[in-house]
Amino acid sequence: MDESRDMKRFAEKCYETVWDGFAKEDLNKYNEWMEEHMADFFEIAKFFGVHSVLEGACGPGFNLKLIEDEGFMATGLDVNLNPSRRANIGNVSLIEGDLEDMRSVSNFSFDACVALGIVHSLDDAAVVSEMGRVSKKVVFIGVYGTKDPLYMVAEPVIRWCVRRVPYRICEGLMVAAGFSKFRRWLLLDWAFMPKLKRYTEREVQELFGDNYHCFIKRYGAWINCIAVKRSCFE
Repeated sequence: MDESRDMKRFAEKCYETVWDGFAKEDLNKYNEWMEEHMADFFEIAKFFGVHSVLEGACGPGFNLKLIEDEGFMATGLDVNLNPSRRANIGNVSLIEGDLEDMRSVSNFSFDACVALGIVHSLDDAAVVSEMGRVSKKVVFIGVYGTKDPLYMVAEPVIRWCVRRVPYRICEGLMVAAGFSKFRRWLLLDWAFMPKLKRYTEREVQELFGDNYHCFIKRYGAWINCIAVKRSCFE
């Protein structure tokens, strides 16, 4: 199965059938998780005078409300702008587009660009380049971090096996095991992602190069990087 077909399957299965059906308790867990990861970004963004924020791969828009509640002007970008998935966005502006090619967004249109969904891209370097092009000050990404060597060897084998199980059987087993929609989303997100790369902190820094000062923080097997353009320090 090629990457583009796998990405389509991932989007249709993982998001259309799981994320869109979040119950209130699932959404609360997701928001708690996201608030923890966004806290440092909000602090740094306010320090550097960020007002407008573009969230790439915004999905149903849960994070856009969080960004707006912090006093920023939020805009969402996603490849799927189906109105039925936008009930909690309100009047937030939306742009149809792909993180790897945001041709519909002009240079330096926003003060900051956020994309924890960069892990779903096929070309991380292209995404970082595009995020830097459209933002004036700050770029914030989240990626999978490296784990112990044994896990790194076993992970692709486990993912390969899970992806060969019929989707309905895979989801049915998780439902039978009592997994909430939030936990099912996390597991399916990991298993069906077309490309999964794990980074060291140094590799994350190298994605941005010398034109950024990177604030990097690890949360277990997850790495957040808030990259501030060096021009902001002049």
